[in-house]
Amino acid sequence: MLLPDKIIIMNQTEWFLEKFREWEKSTGRKQTVTSFSRHLGVKQVTLTRWMNGDNEPAGDHVHLLAEKLGADIYAILKIDPLITHGPAIIFHTDRKYSPEEMAGISSHSNISWAITT
Repeated sequence: MLLPDKIIIMNQTEWFLEKFREWEKSTGRKQTVTSFSRHLGVKQVTLTRWMNGDNEPAGDHVHLLAEKLGADIYAILKIDPLITHGPAIIFHTDRKYSPEEMAGISSHSNISWAITT
């Protein structure tokens, strides 16, 4: 498994500021929070509250942010994207898994599973 060169831990405010700067750079010119809110499809006051850490995004806003800015929003907010979003995939198997295989399966954050006997 490849690990990143460095791990950066940031809070919600830092994350929004980083994403704003990335977006601003991608546009090639100085931007405002109002234009960023338009880009995201949210009210400027809502975005400002998120950026200041006064409120946390919730519900559909989280998924909108994940689509527009990256799925790392789920980690920043400490929520499971499978619980809050997306279709459930359920399968049944009679196959017996070793403890090593179980650890490998459970390490995937995008897989939800249960084994029944």
